Amino acid sequence: MSVVLPVDVPLLTPQSVAALAAACADAAVPPTGPLPAAYRKSALSVLQARLAAGLLALRDALEELDVCVVELDPRELANVNTPADLEALR
Repeated sequence: MSVVLPVDVPLLTPQSVAALAAACADAAVPPTGPLPAAYRKSALSVLQARLAAGLLALRDALEELDVCVVELDPRELANVNTPADLEALR
């Protein structure tokens, strides 16, 4: 299994990462999906086929997978792109 984290969610906690991993079927995502997420090797064939077909939207691939939705604290998913964004969250 792989847990994939976007670099712009610095408030994501180890507990939330563990919750995604623990809930993973083919994938586990927050309601905002598709990242952060946990993906199992069982998702690989779907992801590879979509890439080969030029279908690059990861969100759309979730429709073809067994996905568990994991409720995470929305504050942890805050998108931070600048030092000012980070400061505003503190």
